[in-house]
Amino acid sequence: EDRMQKSAEELKKNEELLKELQEYQDKLEPEELKEKMDKAKNNSKKQKRNLEQLLELTKRYYVQQKFEQLGKELEKMAQKQKDQSDKIGIKNKKEDQDKLNEEYKNWEKELKELEDENDGLKEPMPMEFEPEESKEIKEEQKQSSNDLEKSKTPQAQKKQKSASEKMQKQAASMSAQMSAMSQEAMKEDSESLRQILDNLIVFSKKEEDLMESTKEMNRLSSNLGKKLKMQKELEGAFEHVDDSLFALATRNPKIGQEVNKEVTDVYYYLEKSLEQIAEFEMQQGQVSQQFVLKGANTLADMLSNTLDAMNNSI
Repeated sequence: EDRMQKSAEELKKNEELLKELQEYQDKLEPEELKEKMDKAKNNSKKQKRNLEQLLELTKRYYVQQKFEQLGKELEKMAQKQKDQSDKIGIKNKKEDQDKLNEEYKNWEKELKELEDENDGLKEPMPMEFEPEESKEIKEEQKQSSNDLEKSKTPQAQKKQKSASEKMQKQAASMSAQMSAMSQEAMKEDSESLRQILDNLIVFSKKEEDLMESTKEMNRLSSNLGKKLKMQKELEGAFEHVDDSLFALATRNPKIGQEVNKEVTDVYYYLEKSLEQIAEFEMQQGQVSQQFVLKGANTLADMLSNTLDAMNNSI
């Protein structure tokens, strides 16, 4: 909720900025206008990125919470089915059993619908949405109703008790799945973040080397084209880091808005440095490279802290 509120506030700020730019576009110098438009575009990228991640995180959270809720509902159903089996004689009514039968079918329908929600995720979670016991539970409940209709209460009670035990087993399995999945996901995310961090550090070192090697260059330097190519390749390397980081952020809320800000800023100054060096604006290009390096190092520091927090919680 806090992240959604911040996203709404950022969106409003950008709308106000764009409106102000439209009002002043005839008064501003072309270069000043271009710079402000570039920054507005960069802000839009941050917001789009954050909202995409937030939507996916919300979907995953819904699936997890609903699965857990359905497990608890099944526990309650198992208890009601057991209570029904403990009723003696005419107190064990077919009508009551029929209601339990229908309740379980509706529960199973909700579980199936949740499977569709899970399949719609970018990375579906490994949950069991078609338990083997379901078919047996429904069959035993149906037989219980038939036996009660024929006044075969003892036979019905056995099937009712069996159905209750299978429900309890099913509910316990769902709870165990959630616990195991949470632990496994945490380990996988930690390993993924470690790899991202390693790649980011390599990128940062190469960017620093490139920045140092271009300090003495000018428009007459013979290897200017080579340096431009190296900067473009580094942009591609950062995109690889970002792809992995974005995927991680859609399943782990610890990768938040602050990370998105640094990522989009690095992209912004990477593009600026390529543009400026290509136009022989060497001093400005080197300043942009410094911002790239600063952003990459800040991002690495943030991710390192996040990794430490993840490892401490495993």
